[in-house]
Formats: sequence, C-alpha cells, structure tokens
Amino acid sequence: MPTLLKTMSVAFRKLETTVNQGREIEVKPFIEACSTINSLTSHLHSGPISVVGDLNEEVSAIKNASTTYSTLNSMLEAGIERDNVLNLRRVIEVVENLFQDILDTDFDDEDDNSLVDQGYRAYSMVFGQHLGDSFRTNIAKFVHLIPSKGVPQRITGK
Repeated sequence: MPTLLKTMSVAFRKLETTVNQGREIEVKPFIEACSTINSLTSHLHSGPISVVGDLNEEVSAIKNASTTYSTLNSMLEAGIERDNVLNLRRVIEVVENLFQDILDTDFDDEDDNSLVDQGYRAYSMVFGQHLGDSFRTNIAKFVHLIPSKGVPQRITGK
C-alpha cells in the first residue's frame, strides 16, 4: 500500500502531466489530488497547513459543482467556485513550499527539529501578501501547533 506522500505525489504529477500536455484539468482528478492534502492535515493534526482554512468544505463545494462542470476551466469561466479553486491553489502552493523547505533544511538530532520556520515561510510566501495586518495574528495563533520533524517521518515511514 503506497504511503500518503506517494499517493499525493502521484495525484499531483498526473495533474502536472495534464497541464504540460496542454489539456484542461478535469475536476475529478483535481479533487482527488486536493483530498490528499486533507489527509495530510489529519496527520499533522492542527499543524501549519490547517491554518489555511477548512479544505473539506472547499473540496466538497467543487466536487458538487463537478456534476455540472467537468473541467476546472469551464467551472471558472462560468464563475462557479472561483474563490474555492483559488484558495485550493494557494494551499497547494503552501504544501509545495513547505515540502521544498523541509527538503532544503539540514536538520540534526541535537538542535531544534520543529517545523515552525518551514511552516511559517511556506505560509507567508503564499498568504502573507493577501492577509495584510491579520497575517501575523493568524500565524501567532497556530505556530505552537506546528509539529516536529518526527511527524513527517511517521507519515513517510523513514
């Protein structure tokens, strides 16, 4: 059985292939990929990604709209679920930035192995410009909930 991160990687790589081939993104694979982020947040509990809001509601709303619209482009052109799609796009960027920063960080077992700095940077890179003054307040509420390096290790099994 593949790990959550493997499932997530496969789902988003399929979307990347679709985009690189110049095809429109269908709603169903997009929702499936975004659902893996929901699964990730359950592993992180109240960690950095949950700061971005309730993904379940956004994913559900887009899924409901998929009964009428088969592609993201057709949905957006009709003005349907535009805010939810935009927020999910930003959440995807936060996750991408978080994982890239984790990969780029040289953790050691003797110093602080929390993911606070990585979570803060990932979140601020994407949402900082959109939240203005409320940004620091939002981050301050959740920074103590960001997990240690051990949580991603449990998710990956390494």
